[in-house]
Amino acid sequence: EYIRLIISSLNCMRTIGFDLDGTILEVGLRDYQIYYELITEENGKAIPFEEYWLLRKNQTNIFTILADSQYPEHRNDYFLRARSERMEEMQYLKIDKVFDDVQSVVKKLKRKYRCVIVTKRHNWNNTNTQIKVLKLDELFDDYIITGSSSKLEAYKSVGNLCLIVGDTEKDLEAANCLGVPSVGLTTGIRNRKILERFNPTMILDNFTELYGYIME
Repeated sequence: EYIRLIISSLNCMRTIGFDLDGTILEVGLRDYQIYYELITEENGKAIPFEEYWLLRKNQTNIFTILADSQYPEHRNDYFLRARSERMEEMQYLKIDKVFDDVQSVVKKLKRKYRCVIVTKRHNWNNTNTQIKVLKLDELFDDYIITGSSSKLEAYKSVGNLCLIVGDTEKDLEAANCLGVPSVGLTTGIRNRKILERFNPTMILDNFTELYGYIME
């Protein structure tokens, strides 16, 4: 009878869905490293990381960034293809770091919630390897790698979903469609002004603030 009560309690636990890149993982340096290599391969002039990342967070058109980097215009399409291909290669994924406060916050949240990662990645093997190397599979209750499916479809598959946490419009739009609260984090590739356009329930500047918001 006691075991049945435990199982019933687990099945009824509400679930928080977390984006991976920019929410759990600090990915700016991976993004910049790929940009830097592609620019220098064509004898362009890469702008400093701080300036580059600010432009990315402001959602500046990538072709504007390439022009400012003296990248040959006729190679723009190649840049987009190569960046996409390299973004999930292991040599670049190894650059990512888990944000400092993620482990402590998730451990505390798991006392009352299931915590599930939902990531829009295409390379299942490399993403699975990265998650295991960083021991995120031990920290979180589950993870979903969407592949060709949309984030919305992935979030739909999460049982008892009560909150979505992410750093881009994809997560916030999914939350709006599903009618669940959302938290936009400014730790990733969008700034506060852009996140506000998608009407999240709350915008926070770091993962530590998340625990206080959820448990208040």
